[in-house]
Amino acid sequence: MASSNWTPRSGAVVGRYTLSEAVARGSAASIWRASPSDPEAVRTEDVAIKCISGGRVRQELIDTEIETLSVTCAHSNIVTLLEVERVGQWTCLVMPLAVSGVALGPDLEQALSSSGGKLTEATARGLFRQIMLAVAHCHSRGVYHGDLKLENVLLQQRPGMTPDPIIWLCDFGCATTRASRTETVGTDNYVAPEVVQESADYDAAKADMFSSGVLLYTMLAGHFPFARPPLSGLNSQATCDAVRAAYDICDPASLQFPPGVSSEAAAIVRALLQRDPAARPCAAIVAADKWLVQEGVPPESSAGCGSAVPAPSLRSQTQPEPYADKLTVSPVMHCTLNASPQPKLAGAGAVGATRCGCCGLLRPRTLSLPVRIERCVERCGPIACDPCC
Repeated sequence: MASSNWTPRSGAVVGRYTLSEAVARGSAASIWRASPSDPEAVRTEDVAIKCISGGRVRQELIDTEIETLSVTCAHSNIVTLLEVERVGQWTCLVMPLAVSGVALGPDLEQALSSSGGKLTEATARGLFRQIMLAVAHCHSRGVYHGDLKLENVLLQQRPGMTPDPIIWLCDFGCATTRASRTETVGTDNYVAPEVVQESADYDAAKADMFSSGVLLYTMLAGHFPFARPPLSGLNSQATCDAVRAAYDICDPASLQFPPGVSSEAAAIVRALLQRDPAARPCAAIVAADKWLVQEGVPPESSAGCGSAVPAPSLRSQTQPEPYADKLTVSPVMHCTLNASPQPKLAGAGAVGATRCGCCGLLRPRTLSLPVRIERCVERCGPIACDPCC
């Protein structure tokens, strides 16, 4: 079949993969399980491929999702973008398949369902700390998720170490690299009050933090913090009006928690659900809170809050473990002139990438994210380098 008429279906080919079954479907995109077409291929495991219709989604939004995923995916709590393929009007994002093997379920929504509607405080704390590390990583790189919710937190089994699952933050379709935004994005039960205000111009990071507070409360209480009528999304004025009306009568100070929820956990929820965005703590501060810092895990510094590059102690917690011991080797990174090309993102129009010579992480060359000017450790003079960890 010609690529111009291509549509995602069982048996369809995307680059080096063959689609087998749909994992999830939406109005403009679907996620498919896929297998390598060549049995001799280096990658032999199945993958997940998100197929986005260029006829229903503006190319600018597709490019933003690719860009934000590319710059944040070098993190153990964020889904990895493996390849980008374009077939006809479809853009296909190749990612690891989320095969959790976790008794709780494949994502946080299923985890709550299988746990009687809510999680124990200990389980919620372990999962929420990982969410905060992922969000802090995104924000430190100038990426704001825009749709934090239970369904966008996948659960994976840690390989041979501990029964506690590891989380993957996913679905960057509403993400942005603009710190201030005006779009009404998100999901009605999680969206911050300022997002649905008329003539909204809001802080994207603070809106993420409100949604994080909804996540934590729902994990602890088993229901959303603020009651609302059934809604169908944020794509109509009536829906936004209903959400605004619900917020007009809500007060985080009056939230009720189930018996046994600690005052420390309740304090974090109330801080995150403040109506005033300026009163909400950033992800770096929350990740360092004493309630979230487990025994034997050093606290992160909050010095990086609000800055483009996180503090060194926070960096050591928000990067994949294999590279953590290399973060102190050099205060600057090798320039991209000396970095080896890494053809990990493939396909027409894909974002180019190199590996950081300092820490070894994949550093994409993005369109709009800022770069730092460093003096190259190879003494080739001051040049623009990719933002490093």
